Amino acid sequence: TQQKVTLSNGTYYARAFDSRGNVTQFSPILVRTTSPQTVTTNPSGTVGVCQNDGLTISASNGVVFRWSNGATGQSTLINSAGTFTVSALDNSGCLTQSAPVTTFIKASPAQPTISANSALEFCADSQVTLTSSGQNLSYRWSTGATSAAISVNQSGSYTVQTINSEGCSSFASNAVVVKVNPLPATPNIVPNGPTTFCSDTSVDLISSNIGAVSYKWNTGTTTRTLNVRQSGNYTVQTIDSKGCVSLSSSPLTIKVNQIPATPAVSW
Repeated sequence: TQQKVTLSNGTYYARAFDSRGNVTQFSPILVRTTSPQTVTTNPSGTVGVCQNDGLTISASNGVVFRWSNGATGQSTLINSAGTFTVSALDNSGCLTQSAPVTTFIKASPAQPTISANSALEFCADSQVTLTSSGQNLSYRWSTGATSAAISVNQSGSYTVQTINSEGCSSFASNAVVVKVNPLPATPNIVPNGPTTFCSDTSVDLISSNIGAVSYKWNTGTTTRTLNVRQSGNYTVQTIDSKGCVSLSSSPLTIKVNQIPATPAVSW
């Protein structure tokens, strides 16, 4: 027959008798009782859950965990209001249950929108300011910036999230795509003759950028070639099909020497 007994700490011996009176001696049984470890949660008590973020609750003092919401890991993600507990099996095989964690929902900010103060496609010597909607909030841009507005001068896709005083985040805004067009290469000026000459001649100055849509000389001329008859410093910029203007060329100095006056002949 089987018999259930309650044992305290100690060493116990068992013998079995068969129908003929034979005795079987079993090995000693060492009994040692242990107190189960208390399973705890972090956070504990009553806590708020951000509507868009959820809340991770973690348990300690156990090797196997089972949560009241069905999760079986050491932590569980909560995204609703309710009461949650965890049962844990410790190294000694003892089972304990945590105190309940009660959650409530905290509102998150509305999804923000991004406005731009100028066109989203521009030349590399310019920039655009992107501004998030929403007042009395904190901001988190995809660039890492935390201000309400950012200045952008690089191509890319930009988003922003807003964060309220409860620490709850909005969903990320729709992306704004910025395209920055490079400036044309800085041109050189190629003269077709000497840069010092007499006033009865001239020199053509030619911009090195063949593929430009337009040219901008410091004289106001817009053709690739500039005919020069006066002393001075001359520079040129080129303009491409996107309307981007290059940096100015290095100045080229022209020196025009005056022809001596025609001598008078006396008789």
